[in-house]
Amino acid sequence: QLGLDANKFSSCLESDKFKDEVQKDLAYGSTIGVQGTPAFFMNGRMISGACPSQTFDSAYQAEANGDEWAVTNCQLVKL
Repeated sequence: QLGLDANKFSSCLESDKFKDEVQKDLAYGSTIGVQGTPAFFMNGRMISGACPSQTFDSAYQAEANGDEWAVTNCQLVKL
């Protein structure tokens, strides 16, 4: 259980209180290549999708070693 107040949540969601902020974030994400969630960035390189921790560990090690890298389908590729 989350302990979420369902009425409060529904009221907030239906109010569009944060609609402009969300739209702004969506537009920005689109300009930098985000096409869905989750999307993560490590020093400007995108890791897209629900990747396992090993993907992030490999990316961190490649970054620490100064390697050029990218992640495709949750697999690290050294460039």
